[in-house]
Order: sequence, then structure tokens, then C-alpha cells
Amino acid sequence: MLSLHLALFAFLTTPPASAGVRVDSPHFTIVAETSESDALSLASDLETIRLLFVDALPRAFGGGDIDPPEPIVVYAVADSAGIARLTPTIQEDDNHRRPYSIFRSGTAKHFLVVQMDASQRVLGNAFHEYSHLMARVHWGRLPLWLDEGLAAFWEGSKLDEDSVDIGVAQHAYLETLALRRALPLLDLLSVSRDSPHYRREDEAALFYAQSWLLVHYLLIGDETYQRRRELFDYIARLSTGEDASDALAAAFGDLNALASNVARYATQSQLRFVRRPKPPSVSATSLSTRVLSEGEMEAHIGDFIVHGGAPERAEDSLARALELEPNFPLVHEGLGYLALSRERRAEALEAFSRAVQLGSENFLTLYYHALSLGAARAPTSAIEESLNRSLTANPSFPDAHFTLGRLRFMSGDRGSARSSFRRALSLPLNDARIPAEIGRMWSEQASPSEAVHAYERAVEVEPANGELHYQLGKALDTAGRAKEAAEHFSKARELGYVP
Repeated sequence: MLSLHLALFAFLTTPPASAGVRVDSPHFTIVAETSESDALSLASDLETIRLLFVDALPRAFGGGDIDPPEPIVVYAVADSAGIARLTPTIQEDDNHRRPYSIFRSGTAKHFLVVQMDASQRVLGNAFHEYSHLMARVHWGRLPLWLDEGLAAFWEGSKLDEDSVDIGVAQHAYLETLALRRALPLLDLLSVSRDSPHYRREDEAALFYAQSWLLVHYLLIGDETYQRRRELFDYIARLSTGEDASDALAAAFGDLNALASNVARYATQSQLRFVRRPKPPSVSATSLSTRVLSEGEMEAHIGDFIVHGGAPERAEDSLARALELEPNFPLVHEGLGYLALSRERRAEALEAFSRAVQLGSENFLTLYYHALSLGAARAPTSAIEESLNRSLTANPSFPDAHFTLGRLRFMSGDRGSARSSFRRALSLPLNDARIPAEIGRMWSEQASPSEAVHAYERAVEVEPANGELHYQLGKALDTAGRAKEAAEHFSKARELGYVP
């Protein structure tokens, strides 16, 4: 009988078997199916990598804070099966291989996935994917050769006890370049994600090698650094919406001369690299760890999949997580996004409300909770409360400022609406959707100065959009600024827009 009682006591007090570990560092959340020591090591390395970019990006562009307002979640998977589970829609390449690491950028979170059993690749993969993240956050979608070339440049970095070597030549790329006939430069610059030069492993090897070499030359191969300045000019031009072909010609001049320079650079016996002092390691006290149960791990997997462009593939993981951990907020966040993807508004409201009730402070969850409340015609005070909580979690989220402004605008509080709209317009925007809608609303209310301000921001974001130039012209004309209006009407016609 005693043994039975002891067995029952052990059953009741033994915690569920862990399925993973979570490590939170100052700038990253690591979700690992590997050991705690691996997760801690990866968190420390990522903090070091971040500090290197903190130094490098302002040097290049005079920027300030490099960190995105959205959280960065890093999945450390044990092997290729872990990659496959997280990315069910990523196809194997034509040689039946999956990538060792992955980057996904979303509105709510940014995700990196690193395969830990490729030991010699782990640090390089972390550099590679973090480079993709920084490029996306600061410059949007770069041409493929530049995005992958920058990532490959950083991938070769080496960490020692006291120093970091950046841009170290990678022998695999050099060997590929020595054995293969190079793509013409214009062909390289036009490779897209559906191209066999990117999709097929045998051809992709040459694409990556040439992209790496070109970026390596532009960044540190030219001792005068003129080519580096040209590269920065090219990126700046792309960031303003200039056509990629026009930006190439304007920034680099004679592309045949550039191709010749790169070809000669490839024949050098030794390529340069940059040595920097190693940044101080992150303090152990700034790292926190927590064991994840099977249900929590399933929730994290579902969270990644639902934000990764395949929400319907997340259902099994989220259902399992709900069964095992019904009070884990992340489960209900994922179910809310899944319901939204299926246009099931009542289900979305129920899931987001439960997530908020359980303590979720994710800014996008709070924002969609507000939108779901609005669709259900909930009281304005409840909608405003969720929007304000969303903005407390992420003050730089323009959609929440805009939605709060629209709510106040519709209630007749024009002064508060103006403040919210102005704040939204002052923030980085991916497209002109928000300023165009603000411009339309102020135009209908006969507030031409506010409409002009909004449409000017819209044209700044999308300078090649003829309709926006036309709408700005109308607002300027209403404001009595006929000469400026005529310029934008002319630009709209030049861009092919006919009202």
C-alpha cells in the first residue's frame, strides 16, 4: 500500500516532460528543441552579432536605433526534420535538400530558424539570417543578388575571444568561382526567386558565390572605397522607390567596367577582411530560461506557421496546444490569426478576447482584438482600450495610430483624430495605404491643409504612383496652391495616370 501511495504521489507531483526551452535575452527570444546550453550559447552569439550591426549600420547610413519594434523570435531546431515541421510549405530544392536556416519577416514578429546539428554552420547561419532581417527592416525588399550577397558576406564572419573578422573569404565560394563559368553581370543582377539559378542547388551555388563576390568587392575590395559609396547610393535610391535598373546605372555607372573589376578581383590570391574588437558579451544575468512543455512548444510551432504565410497548416499544432495548454495565451493568439485567415470574425473575436484575458501583451493581438470588437459593434471605449494597449506595447505601430484616429474622426473629435493621424504619418510606412486614406478623409471634410500633408506623405512613400500625385494635385489646388498642383497633375500624366 505504501508503494502505491508513493507511486501516486510521484505521478501527481512530477512535472510534464519538457519538449524544449525558451531563453529570453535583451533583444531575442530563443525557442529551442535542443539543449539549454545550446540555446544560451545561441542567444549570446546573437547579441554579439547585433552589436556588430549596431556599429556597422550607422557607419554606413548615419542611422540610430537598428532594432525593429517587433519581437525577434529565433527557433533552434535539432535537425532538418525540425526545419520541415516549421516550414511545411517550403519545398525541397531540386536536389531534395532543405535550407539550414530561414528568415521570415512579419507585421507582428520577425522569425529566424537555425538548424543546430550543422555545427560548423550555426554561427554563419545566424549571421546570414540576421543580415536578412536588418536588410528587410531598414531597406525593404532588396534585389535578390544584394540581399543574398550581403547575407553571404556576413556569414563568413569569425568570432574569437577578443576580435571579430568580418567578410572572411569563404573557400566554398572561391572554389565554385574557380570551377564554374560566371554568369554575365546583367544576368546575375536579374535573378529572381523563381529562377533556376536560385532554385536548383547546382546553379544556386554559382549565384550565391557570384553575389557574395560582388558584394565583397563593393564593400571592402576597392581600396578607395568609391565602390562602397556607390553601393550605399544604390541602396538609398532603391529606398526612395527608384526603378532598380535606373538606380544601377545612376549609382554604378558603366556596368561593363564594374564586371571587369569584379572579374579581376576574383583572381587575387588573397581577399581582404575587416577585423573589429569583439563587443562585450551579454551578461548572464540578462538571460532568463524557462522549460517549455509539449503544449507550449506546439503553440510556438503553430505561432511560427500561422505567421509564416500558411495559417491553414498551423491547425494541427494549435489544436494539440489547446488540448495540452488551454490557458497559454499564445495558443489563443494563433487561433485568432487562423480564424482571421478564414474570415471567421466571431471566432477571431473569441480567440483574441481569450488571449487578452489570459494576459497577452502582443501589440498585434491587441490591435486585432480592437478590430474584432469594432466588427462586432462593441462600445467605442472597449475598442479604444485595446488600441491604447496596443500602442503601449508598440508606440511605433502606425496602423494602431491610424485606426485610433479614424475612430475619433468618426465620433467627431477632429482634434484628437488629427494628432493620431499626424503620429501615424510620422512613422516608417511600407506603403501609401494609410496616408492615402487619411488624405481622402480630410478632403471629404474640406480640410485641404491636412489633406495636402497626408498626400505629400503618400507620394513620398510611393513616388511612382500616378494616382497619388493626382490626388495631391487636387488637394493643393483646393488649398489655393495652383502652381504646385499643376506640377503634380503633370507628374500624374507622366506616370500614365488618367482620372
